[in-house]
Amino acid sequence: MLSVDAVSIDGELERERTLQRLRREGYRFGPGTWVEPEDPRHIVLIAAEFGDALRDVEHVLRQFEDSGLMRLHRIYAIFEGPSAERSLDEAFARAGELHREHGLSATLICRGGGPIEGFQALNAYATVRAAITVPNLVAGLGHAGTQLTALDAVAARSEPTPTAAAMLVRHLVEATGVRAERALNAYDTALAEDLEAAGRIAVAGALQRFAASLGDLAELADRRLRQLNRGVERSLLANLAAATGMATGVTAEIKPYAAPLDALDFGDGDDDDPAWEPGWALVTAADTGLVIERYCELKFNRPLFLHFRDGTIFVRVVPTFVAYN
Repeated sequence: MLSVDAVSIDGELERERTLQRLRREGYRFGPGTWVEPEDPRHIVLIAAEFGDALRDVEHVLRQFEDSGLMRLHRIYAIFEGPSAERSLDEAFARAGELHREHGLSATLICRGGGPIEGFQALNAYATVRAAITVPNLVAGLGHAGTQLTALDAVAARSEPTPTAAAMLVRHLVEATGVRAERALNAYDTALAEDLEAAGRIAVAGALQRFAASLGDLAELADRRLRQLNRGVERSLLANLAAATGMATGVTAEIKPYAAPLDALDFGDGDDDDPAWEPGWALVTAADTGLVIERYCELKFNRPLFLHFRDGTIFVRVVPTFVAYN
């Protein structure tokens, strides 16, 4: 009992001397150095090559490693004996190289329980000084009832067992998955809203274009109907004129060298006869229905309608010469 107590006191003294020296030199350590990783991808595990600690950590994290959610970099070290301090210094140096290469999210140092003298290397200044250079140091040293070491004090997170340290990393990875799922859901929601808004805009634009097309079609149909009505009207007039001409056998023509006609002015005549009133006549082309307003619009053999107040006559343009006396 005296021997065990002496070792315990020596370990406590070494632990306090190491921590005081680090404080005097101005190093930051402890829980205040923890930085929550956004995406815990690369994790370093420093453990003995053969031991329960390695097996316990791998059992907790293997499913995440196998699925590619994280990568566990294993660094094997010696924790007891005369070469323990040098082996741990080299392990932390290797962890620093991996951090510069990959950007580590956390560094786990784990070992199982054992006699108190087996933890002496974890109180040494050289070992602890090397440990505070790695990011997010997580210590899982010993089991319940194991005394805290200087390495536990400088670690960003100190867990009572290797399994607990591995569970901390597991929760970080799971939290990242939850955040990723929430981000994807938010992205899907935003995308759906954007697509819905874009769809509404597209539908509104399509409806406007459809309405404009309907308007153009209606206008075109109206023009076609007006043209059709004019064509039907012209055809009916032409058929009527042709039927009238065939029935009466009358064709209005100006005979060549016809004697000039004497025309009375409006209001001339005997007193017993009623006075002449001004009349009107409208000349239209029988084939097109257009109004003929000028002499130059007349063409040879062109059918015409002469519209008077008391009737309409069908005529055709023929060459003629008029002699004036």
